[in-house]
Amino acid sequence: MGARAEILPLAMPLPPDRPHLASLITDLERLGDEPAIVGRRGLRIERTSYGELARLAGRCARALESRGITKGQRVVIWGTSGSEWIGSFFGCILRGVVPVPLDIAGSPDFIRRVIAEVNPELVTGSQEQLRALDGRVPQIAFEEFATALPREPLLEPVAGLHEDDTLQIIFTSGTTGEPKGVVHTHHNVLASLRPIEREMQKYLKFERVVHPLGILNTLPLSHVFGQFMGIWIPPLLGAVVHFDSRLIGRDLASVIYRERISVLAAVPRVVEMIASHLRERFSDLPKRLKEAEGHSVWRRWWIFRDVHRALGWKFWALVVGGATLAAEVEHFWTTLGFVVVQGYGMTETAALVSLNHPFHPDRGTLGQVLPGREVRLSADGEILVKGETVSGATWAGGIMRPRQSEWLATGDLGEMDAAGALRFRGRKKDVIVTASGLNVYPEDLEAALLRQPQVRAAAIVEGLGPQGPHPLAVLVMCGNGDDAGEAVRAANRELAEFQQIRHWTIWPEPDLPRTSTGKVLRREIATTVAATAGEKRTEAPPRGGLGSIIQRITGEDPSTLPDSARLSEDVHLDSLGRVELQSALETRFGIQIGRE
Repeated sequence: MGARAEILPLAMPLPPDRPHLASLITDLERLGDEPAIVGRRGLRIERTSYGELARLAGRCARALESRGITKGQRVVIWGTSGSEWIGSFFGCILRGVVPVPLDIAGSPDFIRRVIAEVNPELVTGSQEQLRALDGRVPQIAFEEFATALPREPLLEPVAGLHEDDTLQIIFTSGTTGEPKGVVHTHHNVLASLRPIEREMQKYLKFERVVHPLGILNTLPLSHVFGQFMGIWIPPLLGAVVHFDSRLIGRDLASVIYRERISVLAAVPRVVEMIASHLRERFSDLPKRLKEAEGHSVWRRWWIFRDVHRALGWKFWALVVGGATLAAEVEHFWTTLGFVVVQGYGMTETAALVSLNHPFHPDRGTLGQVLPGREVRLSADGEILVKGETVSGATWAGGIMRPRQSEWLATGDLGEMDAAGALRFRGRKKDVIVTASGLNVYPEDLEAALLRQPQVRAAAIVEGLGPQGPHPLAVLVMCGNGDDAGEAVRAANRELAEFQQIRHWTIWPEPDLPRTSTGKVLRREIATTVAATAGEKRTEAPPRGGLGSIIQRITGEDPSTLPDSARLSEDVHLDSLGRVELQSALETRFGIQIGRE
């Protein structure tokens, strides 16, 4: 491996001033026979070199030319991540055609609405997905590329391609409303890629030792984080990207070992699943994790050498995005001796706004703001972003519409620590303002619930009672749910008074509804819970007694409560509710409670 690394073209400096992203085709050709993509098709493992990937992109570009599809027209891509997906994408870029990548998990109805919105000249993707469409737009299935594409590649970029040209349109969700796409230019992505590319130059000599770097990418290529780790970064390192959609902890751990993976790119949900698999496989891990506290990284590596052996000696880092990784999960991996890199970005920012340095990470944060971006917090803590990476337009109503504001309101809440690192607090729309006027961040409560061994999954949504909004826990339990109350009480012991969970329900499915990147769909959960809430009935207690006072304040039937019921956990009263109950009792019975 050492001799082979000496002749790698990676020793050549990579250009920091790319005129457009089609220039990456030159890198693909330069890397030649180096492995680029490893994917699964059925039971077969398919491997594609960089040279083969470049030729595939060129054949796709030639197919666009032969069909008369010109610069600025659209092509929809809807299929499984792999060499055909990337070949289609780069083929569009070479011709200045605008790809519209769609989530493979998107519903056919939503895909049809997007197609009507962008009016594409061609749809390409996996056969399984294309069968769900009506065929009114010409199609080429990935499985037909070998025979349907011209043999002669077209690798020269179209004349006049510029970094201010539209690169792609990404539609971020499959909601029932009218589709709205985010428009990226080449410049938006290059503004993120250039500082990373320059920083990489310092470390390429070390990369030779472990070449080829293996990246296991579990994210869809319709997601900007998935694109960065599956399309933009790998050619800069000559890395080989493995795609695997089997999101099972045991299987992913097996792929990491078998394919000698160096870096896992995943959302927090996937990282948590692999951690759960390791806890099951090594039953003494909790004990050893406590014993390893405070030791040097090399000492911890030695303590957990059996875990490193199980994942393969080349595996060393996890790059996590799409959501914030729970602090205890990050601590689990770093204590084992692995590097955890988190960043912050969104579709509207063409991915990265902040990033943790892989060799100098700020634990528990989303890293430092990258060059070319500005971040500030609004009065209510919302993250506002300005800079070259921010999309300047959306696609809606069949046309491109310029964005009006200089600052992008992300809808995310955050805070900056003393070192300038960004911390994520949650989605602004998900914050619950209680009757006490205090903000409850669902992520904080969910983290406490997920630390309980009985809880498999949890979401906090807004519940409404006689006293106003309150946090409602929706739980998926490991067992039959009989111990849900015990789990909630244990979580409450970790939470502040105003965060206390006093209402919960059991979700009927094995997992909560999620996006393709593992994010919990809180709005869908809240809608379902609200629709079933009306089925609950309570009997009115006798008028004027203690029971009627409790029911008026809590909205619940106190007749089912035991004499040992607690005001917080069983009667579901927060601090203001208890003050109201005290006042009502004093007024009703003419007594003073708890006063000197």
